[in-house]
Amino acid sequence: MIKKVICICLITVILIPGIACALSLDNTHFPEEIQLLIQKEETLNGFELITADEDTLRGYPTDISLVMLAKGECCVLFVARETDAGWITQACSRKSLYPTKAMNDGIKLTKIDSQRFEIGWPGETYRFYAGGTDQYCWFYEAEIQTDKGICIAKGEGRESILFTCNGEETRWFPPYYDNQTWLNFNPYLFPKSIEEADRSNRIMASLSEYFPDGTAIKIKHLKRKTHLYNCPDKNSKEIDTSLLFKQDTFIYYGCLDDEWYIVGYQNGLDYSCVGYITKKMLSLSKREQRITEIVLCNTLLIAEENTWLTMDPFYSQNQYIEIPAGTKMIGLGGLDANYVYVEVEINGDTIRGFAPKKHLDTIG
Repeated sequence: MIKKVICICLITVILIPGIACALSLDNTHFPEEIQLLIQKEETLNGFELITADEDTLRGYPTDISLVMLAKGECCVLFVARETDAGWITQACSRKSLYPTKAMNDGIKLTKIDSQRFEIGWPGETYRFYAGGTDQYCWFYEAEIQTDKGICIAKGEGRESILFTCNGEETRWFPPYYDNQTWLNFNPYLFPKSIEEADRSNRIMASLSEYFPDGTAIKIKHLKRKTHLYNCPDKNSKEIDTSLLFKQDTFIYYGCLDDEWYIVGYQNGLDYSCVGYITKKMLSLSKREQRITEIVLCNTLLIAEENTWLTMDPFYSQNQYIEIPAGTKMIGLGGLDANYVYVEVEINGDTIRGFAPKKHLDTIG
């Protein structure tokens, strides 16, 4: 029988951690009330302004204000909302948009009405509710230009997204707990064809387990001489732990077989990792081990196109290693609508990490 993990907290619902604010805004017409609001946000330190909706850029925001900010290559969407008591922060996106700042140069933020907006790049437009009203921040429609014409994607509640492309239809079923909202949206990995949506469905259906959510534990409970490995094997690549011990906490994902724990950490926007430690590095009771025991999948997958592994599927999504088309791998668990936790052999080395779901397919 497959054993489920007991989840105590969700690392992926934490806003960008550990960042205090010092935003420089060069546009003199940018409204002071939105500048001040951003500068109060401890989550937005060191970001620069890329663009905003037209009303905000003119200095007269109303109802909602949409601002795109960047730190290094990581671009996030900041949404503020006007209330009777003044402007408040709605939230900021929890993933970078397109992976590099240059890829976001053509972005356009447009308000539709007091509750809705669209975010667009050349050839693709996505529409959302802003949130903070009767409507949460759900995705509800997209128009994507493909080589076969316009593909329309429409959200159908929390159950599925209907794709209509060149007279054909299919439904994409992202995990129920990972519905598409502007907070977790990743346009780079969003299916842009019926084929990509169908492949994603096949992969999700084949993975009987999902990569577990984590529990934050004080770093003092981890032994200082801990070795962190990429795979549950002392012969696998060791991961540098110097940044790990600069954190206040690390994330405990669960107990794997009789020897290994899966742990990880996030260092701001710049670096994240998931790895394995031996059980002697962290003292847990037999009861704690039992209730957090996990079973990973063993699903055969193949790269349908050139892809990569990342160790940080949450924020930076930096590419760790490239994987050529045709490479076979083992699907260990689904992470969310975008990534699969996989094991792959590259140049004789066995490596684990997160691969984009839209580039993969099942075998057999």
